[in-house]
Amino acid sequence: MVNPNTVLLITVLASFSTPFMLSSINIALPAMAPELGLDAMAMGWVSLSFLLASASLLVPMGRAADIFGRKKIFTLGFVIFTAASLFCGLAASQGQLLAARVLQGVGSSMIFGTSVAILTSVFPPEKRGKAIGWVAAAVSIRGSPSGRRSEGCWCSTCPGGRSSSSTYR
Repeated sequence: MVNPNTVLLITVLASFSTPFMLSSINIALPAMAPELGLDAMAMGWVSLSFLLASASLLVPMGRAADIFGRKKIFTLGFVIFTAASLFCGLAASQGQLLAARVLQGVGSSMIFGTSVAILTSVFPPEKRGKAIGWVAAAVSIRGSPSGRRSEGCWCSTCPGGRSSSSTYR
């Protein structure tokens, strides 16, 4: 038997990480742009490529989860998203960064297309609202001003970040 609290923890972490990476790279993008040779149009595509891939594949990934299994699609989505996040950090060119962002969007659609369905299948009806509320809170916490400030600082100043000399203003 699967422990519902373990499932909740995993879905909360996954649901937090996808919007966190969406906005953190947008905050760090001005510091990264000179190193990757990105102009204003290319910087827009860095954000848009993730959103287009994620939005366009959300419903098909939900259907794929119905056919192939929610756990398989969720796990594959988490692996794809994590690998693509690593590729974003290692990108040496505009094309590599855009490709990694599209892959992040694919992984994100797999995560968001299955996470609530997984919670619904694991939690009894009287506890579902609380579980789904935790996932919604994880997504919303990322949207707070302190969340945006910390993610921008983390992405641009941590070891391995694109520009160690940049600071969040």
